[in-house]
Amino acid sequence: MTKPKIPEGFVKVSRPEFFKLLDEAAAVDPMPTTNHPEYTTWETLKGPRIVWGWSYPGWRNSGEGPKAYAVKKNNPQTKES
Repeated sequence: MTKPKIPEGFVKVSRPEFFKLLDEAAAVDPMPTTNHPEYTTWETLKGPRIVWGWSYPGWRNSGEGPKAYAVKKNNPQTKES
């Protein structure tokens, strides 16, 4: 398994920080998508539909190997807006 590359426009966060921010984003209700088997995009369901976050690996994986979490840089909840 290759090392995950954080997408451009996203900032890497720890797993606990990702889920803390996810809880704080309840107003826009980010949910995981299954569009990409290698990684997961988290898109908002309330308001305009935008990609809120990203996690690796996606749904088609063995559960082993590197893991990574990121949120959109312009997300008001991130420190690096």
